[in-house]
Amino acid sequence: MGNTITILIIILAIGSTIYFGIRSLLRRFGSK
Repeated sequence: MGNTITILIIILAIGSTIYFGIRSLLRRFGSK
């Protein structure tokens, strides 16, 4: 059970990092 929770946390962390990275890229290209 603990393993599943750890994997879910890791997936959420990676997903949020990619999400914010894409948002910052879109904001950078949108400001042009």
